[in-house]
Amino acid sequence: MCSTPAFRDVHDAEYPGLYARFAELIANGESDVDVAPLRHVADAFLLGQRVEVGAFHEWSHLFWVRFSARG
Repeated sequence: MCSTPAFRDVHDAEYPGLYARFAELIANGESDVDVAPLRHVADAFLLGQRVEVGAFHEWSHLFWVRFSARG
């Protein structure tokens, strides 16, 4: 751990507040989570498609073949 005064001041001020917030959430049976990134991942899995191709095809070629078929 770094012992410089500036680091200690920030460290000492940050963690007690963080742990107090954790204790508050636990005591109230709550959580504090941003689920937006998880929605993006879920959407990718739900909407995405797996397309099997031969080995070593260039991505630009795959993009053109995949989207040019839509007409």
